[in-house]
Parts: sequence; C-alpha cells; structure tokens
Amino acid sequence: MDLYLLQHRTTDKIQQEFFDNFSDLRINIITSFSKLEELKCIEQNSIFILYDDFKHRYESYAFLMEKNILALIIVSELESRITSFKKNNVHLLASPVDTRKLHDLIKNILETEKEALVPDEEIIWGKSKVMKEIRELLHKFSKNKQPVLIAGPIGSGKTFFARYLAKLSANGNEIIEVNSATINDSLGEDLLFGHTIGAYTNCKDKRVGLCKLAENSVLFMDEFHTLPLSVQPKLLRVLETGKFRPIGSDKEITTNFKLVAASSATRKELEEKLLPELLARIGPYRLEIPSLKERIKDMILFIDKMEKEMMKTYGKKGKLITDLGPWQRYEWPGNIRELAKNVFFFFETGKLPYTLKENEEKYKLEHPEEIDEKGKLKRIRKRSRK
Repeated sequence: MDLYLLQHRTTDKIQQEFFDNFSDLRINIITSFSKLEELKCIEQNSIFILYDDFKHRYESYAFLMEKNILALIIVSELESRITSFKKNNVHLLASPVDTRKLHDLIKNILETEKEALVPDEEIIWGKSKVMKEIRELLHKFSKNKQPVLIAGPIGSGKTFFARYLAKLSANGNEIIEVNSATINDSLGEDLLFGHTIGAYTNCKDKRVGLCKLAENSVLFMDEFHTLPLSVQPKLLRVLETGKFRPIGSDKEITTNFKLVAASSATRKELEEKLLPELLARIGPYRLEIPSLKERIKDMILFIDKMEKEMMKTYGKKGKLITDLGPWQRYEWPGNIRELAKNVFFFFETGKLPYTLKENEEKYKLEHPEEIDEKGKLKRIRKRSRK
C-alpha cells in the first residue's frame, strides 16, 4: 500500500518522522502539483496526506476524489476552507499535526480496510448450497436501487443479512436504520417524511425525515410488516417517484435511496398487513433466509465462530463442544439466536442445556434401534479439536 505526503515544502525531519512511523508503507513525497498529475495509475487503496500549504490544494483535492482513493487526510489551520468538499473518506487534522495522532488515524484506516477485505464466507457463515446462493443474491441485489425484502423465521439471522446488504449497497455512506414496530400512526409520517416550521402549533423547528436522511444511501426498516397502514401509501409513492411532501409543506422534495426491509412474518401475514401495491413493489427482490434446521450442515461453522468469539472475549477457560450429536439432533425452533445462547451456556458450564438433554431422551424413545447396551445413543458424532 502506498502513502503519499503532499506538501509544498518539506524537510528531512518531517520525512524521517513518516518513514519511522509507517515503515510498512511505501512512502512517496510530492512537492508540486505537476508531479501529482503524473500519477496516472493511483491504486484505490492509497492514502494521501495533503498539507494546507500545498500550492494547488483544491485542484489536487478534486483530482484525488476522482480517483476514489482509500483516504485523504488534510492537515489544515482553517477547516472551513474545505467544508464543502467533505466526504466519508476525508479526515481533517489541525496544523501543526500531532504525529502520534496521525499515526493512530492511519492505523485505524488500515485496520478498517483489512476488516472490509474479510471474505463473505467469514461474514455470512455457511458453506451449504443455500448459503452460497444467498451470498450471490446479496451482491446482485446490492448493485441497484430496487427495494429488497429479506424474510425469515425469528432468530434466523435475517436482520444480520439485511444489514450486510445495506452495507454493500451504501457505498460507504451512512445507513439510516429504524424498527418499524416503533413507528406509530400519529408520528409515523413525521418520522419518515419530516415537517416544516409551523407545521404544528408552536412548531419552531423543521424536521428532516428518514427518507431524506437516507438520500444516496440505504433506509433499513426492520420488522417491516408492522409498518402502520397510514404511512404505507406515502412510502409507496416515494419508492415509485422519489418524491414526497413533508408535513406542512406545499412543495415536493426529492430523494433517492435504497429500501432494505426485513420481516419475520410469513407470506400470508405480509399479505394481510401490507398494501398489495407496496408488497408488489418490494416483492420481486425477495430473499428467504432458511431456518437453522434447513442448513444443519453449517452448524459446525456457526459453533466454531461463536466459540472463537467467546474465547476472544472471555479467555480460553471456557468449555468447548466435542460431541455434536445432541446439537445436530435438535430442531432449533429459535434458530441461530437459540443456538448462540445454548453454546454460551455450554461454554460457561460444560453441561448440555436442558432443552437438548430433554430432546435426547425423546430421541431415544423414537429411535430405540440406535441405543446400545449401556443406554447410550450409538451414533455419537465426535468433533475433532485439533
């Protein structure tokens, strides 16, 4: 990875500080705009440090933003000079710069980039066919502005998948998130679409609704089936036209966002609680998250991930699961959420949770042919802890 220091005048001391602090980066010193223009092939993961005394700072700023680089750090005495140019990958530091603070900032940028490069298999757990299909659809759905509905039973991880899709679709912009269950009939329109000054009695401030706040990004609405009927027609119109009127306004304003909705409701419940036109609008891009029972082969990956997180948080003194039999024979009505709680219980106590023990006894009654002379189930699947 390259680090570029853009400074109209630089000294050996400043250069040495950078080389000492960032020895793992390829550091380039640029003292003129013409040299910057010569960089025709700038890698997207490059970091640029632009000092305010750089002769052509505004030209260089625009040039770098066109290149979509990883980060631009501006060291300036007057923040107001560049306020209008602010973007998510732009960072401001006061001049004279604190080298330690600059080092921490670059370190944080690099760590964030490293996390972003984690393969999907580590983020969206599972290697089964259905999980591979879900990963492919998430990437396809993220490439357009069409609304997406992610459905699945409670605890199946649909909110996690929805947030992952939102992150893919937001292109680094802030994701606006709301639980539809918190939106009521009286305030729902105000929350989503905002109001103007004087819209209500003694109303002295205007409110920017969530639909406008999510412009050029993603509006993630959890438990979408609980959205009040009173606001559904207006939301439908926004999705179709990109226009709406804040409360108290006679003028339409425009917005452009991607709606990602998550719901634990069944298809029948969605048809009962959502306007047919709204359901038809978000229905084509629908992603069904299967229950844990339907992807039981992925359970070992889930358990591995959970145990690693627990060891990282609580130390290595916890108990790890070696016999997968009871875990694979249980149907997990609470899905991944229930699995996580049971894995944590075993990690703390080393004992099989009550529901799994109870299920084992039931399994013995239903499958007596699998019980040996000692009353134990014959087909005990052992897990290697190498």
